[in-house]
Amino acid sequence: MGDISIDLAVSEEGSVFLHRPIDSMKEQNVKDRAILTNCLDGTEKTKKEFYEHFYQFIYKTVRRYVYDVYHVEETIHDSFIKIFKHLKKFKEEGTGPRPWMRRIAINTALDRLRKAKRREEFLDISGADDHHSTAPESISNLTYSEILKMVESLPVLHKTTFYLYEIDGYSHKEISAMLGISEAVSRTYLSRSKSKLKELFIINDLKE
Repeated sequence: MGDISIDLAVSEEGSVFLHRPIDSMKEQNVKDRAILTNCLDGTEKTKKEFYEHFYQFIYKTVRRYVYDVYHVEETIHDSFIKIFKHLKKFKEEGTGPRPWMRRIAINTALDRLRKAKRREEFLDISGADDHHSTAPESISNLTYSEILKMVESLPVLHKTTFYLYEIDGYSHKEISAMLGISEAVSRTYLSRSKSKLKELFIINDLKE
């Protein structure tokens, strides 16, 4: 028994997967760079190709943080505007442009989330306690879709913290800066998320 452990990485569409082949990642990076390079000429044709190629990736990234369908599309639109605006400033990270684009999409989504919620609602930490929950190790054997379905039932800030930490790989220090909360509160929300996922896992396991 131990803390929930999710051995996942981010796929080309922004979801997660287990043990993705290195060759597949290299092929994706080559294609991504080629489409980005073509887009630097600024023509409508290459912009459209860029948009269509990366749409699902940006959509799935945004969808983790924005839950209203109308606002999802608006956030995707705003994300692409920022990406196109700063495309020439992109610096190769060795892993292609997706990590850079993901950061833009996440920050855009969080900006919308902050605006959509009153601060006292968004940063509701009443009764916060920094406990550490445990969960069955077998939860790591759940599929991404099963985990995602459980996470979606969590309160907004809990699942936002969970996604930022477990799926997109941000540290508690980074999350605290992004959400305007302390690192201790970030850890508390993650701990609460895992505790709730433990409960949901047990309930789901009993139904089977």
